[in-house]
Amino acid sequence: MALPLLPQNMIMEGFESVKHVYHENVQLSLGDHREQFNALFNYYRSTWLQGVNADMLSVSDTVWRTNNVLEVSHQHLQMHMGNRHHPEPWIFLSNNNVYY
Repeated sequence: MALPLLPQNMIMEGFESVKHVYHENVQLSLGDHREQFNALFNYYRSTWLQGVNADMLSVSDTVWRTNNVLEVSHQHLQMHMGNRHHPEPWIFLSNNNVYY
């Protein structure tokens, strides 16, 4: 779920909206898997919305929205190098030469 992208004061409302859409549109098509989704919602609420550090879930006001240190490092490097595009991986393949 993308709930951490919401401001802290809107996360519970977003969670309830996701549950509402699930109950209105998805639940009937799941058949035997309904209980697994209900367990997922219960887990998410108790662990992420009401658990320890639940007040830190929102990343809406932060510059870095990841906990992957390597990704942050790459983003920081890219910021300093300018907004360059990734190289095309197929550039090394041509009709005459194929590099492995």
